Amino acid sequence: MVLRQLLKTYLFDTIFSPYTINGFNKNNLELVLDDTTTKIINSCCDTTYIYDQGIVSVCNIKEIDNMNKTSINKKSKKNTLPQLFFISPTHENFNIVINTYHKNEIYVFVLSRCLDEIYEYFIKSNKVPYLKVFSEVNINWYINDDNIFMINNSPNQNNIQDTQNIIRSIESFYKFVGKKPIIFNTSNGMNISKMITMSLEVRINNNYTTETKNHSSDYNNVIIIDRKYDYITPLIHNTTYFGMINDLLDKSSNILDYDDNFYNEQKYNDISVVAHDVNTKMTEFRKINNVVKFNESKQNAKQNKTVSDLSAVVRDVPKYEKTMNVFKKHISVLDKCMKACEKQKIKELIDLENDIIKLRNNQAKLYDKENDIIIDIENRIISIVENKEIDRYNKIRILLLYNIVINKLHNKVNNTLMEKLNGANNNLISPSIATIDNNMNIIDVMSDVYAILQNIDQTTEFVSLHENIEKVINKNPKSYLRSKHIYTIFVIGGICTNELCIINELEKKHSIKIIVGSTHIFTPNEFVDHLLNS
Repeated sequence: MVLRQLLKTYLFDTIFSPYTINGFNKNNLELVLDDTTTKIINSCCDTTYIYDQGIVSVCNIKEIDNMNKTSINKKSKKNTLPQLFFISPTHENFNIVINTYHKNEIYVFVLSRCLDEIYEYFIKSNKVPYLKVFSEVNINWYINDDNIFMINNSPNQNNIQDTQNIIRSIESFYKFVGKKPIIFNTSNGMNISKMITMSLEVRINNNYTTETKNHSSDYNNVIIIDRKYDYITPLIHNTTYFGMINDLLDKSSNILDYDDNFYNEQKYNDISVVAHDVNTKMTEFRKINNVVKFNESKQNAKQNKTVSDLSAVVRDVPKYEKTMNVFKKHISVLDKCMKACEKQKIKELIDLENDIIKLRNNQAKLYDKENDIIIDIENRIISIVENKEIDRYNKIRILLLYNIVINKLHNKVNNTLMEKLNGANNNLISPSIATIDNNMNIIDVMSDVYAILQNIDQTTEFVSLHENIEKVINKNPKSYLRSKHIYTIFVIGGICTNELCIINELEKKHSIKIIVGSTHIFTPNEFVDHLLNS
């Protein structure tokens, strides 16, 4: 099952098609989106596909709003095409629709349930004569990758309205995908994930038929996991190609497309393996491509080619250009990743992260205060915190990671390390060896670390996503290890690239298909920012 293809087919073939040039109305349409629906459309199709469906123009509803505000005579605006609005059901959006001059029919599709007051406000407006369709699509999520979907509007777990948004979005996702799901929860006490699980079970049992809907006959199992059960994994950098791109590069650059076979094959490989493979594959391609052979024969002043040879060269030109562009793109991406690693001292940070995690996996060593390994780790942490070239978030992240590991094993903040940083026991941080500004920055970093640690529930037993999933699978081996089963892991409060790579490994281990859902994907520094602001 490919989520992107399913969503594209559903929106354009099922929802929009009857009103486009492909449907009974035979209309060329202008598609009007807001920021949320733009994200949904872009996650499942490109511009070429949209135009092929009879959509001759695409615009953001904010552009229409600006035109309404700046135009002296609204009727003078070129608005000759019927408009299909795919928008969120908000007062702001409907005000724009109402204030826009129309002389053709309009079709309105909203993402989720429209409040009665908003619907009545719209119906009482002057747009009713032009309104041909008003429909609730009930899709408030978008595709991040072929097996990853994200819920719109990252929720605050303490906000009841946003919690309800999660529940409705998961329910709508499963109505879209197929059969009635079985929901599992891995937590013991009452928490946000347990509340969502209970609400989902009630809604699904009351409103969801057991009949197959339209897309899949596979059985679906949902595991709801709360982010607060693992604060360690999101703090660690991931060295896969996928992880480095997501954690280090600008997300707005859109450097990769999901139809890129090389990326899909390599994304869960270590970045060093990808760098080797892109060079190897490019060399192998050049050996067999007729364009390259022709150019090399010209350089070597060999005899002229036959017509047949030249014809083969011409046929190979498009493939040569397309394939070489792919290689060039990945070489550029790898170069950007390497430069970002060097600039942010990522290699040094990753080595330290790995050593800290080893402490967690070998708890006995922590009880020896004179242990050389711990002394070495603390000295390296101090070196990083004092290093002006390393940014504030990475300093907070490393201190958090170390103290969370110590907290879970000793139930206390590692005061020894903090005292060293404060300069209480020595002069590591004193005006004689560091500037006052740097001292103040270090104090700010430590203050942030203490503030975050105070907000973390010290009584919670941290369980990784991997351990949570394995616990459910091992508890229900007969129902889980059947082929053709699809599982959804939904993480309340965000997921990280490390966990997505772990899920990929679990798919291979158990020969199952796992769909991942969450509210957002964290980079390590974004997770620190989330903790600082929560």
